[in-house]
Amino acid sequence: MKSNDETSGSKVAISKDGITGHIVEEIEESIAVKVKLARCASKEIAEAASIMVERLKSGHKVIAFGNGGSAADAQHFIAELVGCYQAARTR
Repeated sequence: MKSNDETSGSKVAISKDGITGHIVEEIEESIAVKVKLARCASKEIAEAASIMVERLKSGHKVIAFGNGGSAADAQHFIAELVGCYQAARTR
């Protein structure tokens, strides 16, 4: 059974267990994606983090950008970096 999502007009699949079942399915799918990312890309993520640390220590900067949701992700990413940096400086 499908129902319309009133905010976006998109179709939302509702399982036979109702909305609770749908929520469980969405969370389980999110977990599966994160597990796959951890298994497949952890080395590359660590390398990217090391490069950013190296660059920041040598006086360079990190620039993150995006459009729409990606812009929000970029802003959040930089806020995390700034927050961690400021917290480390006040210790």
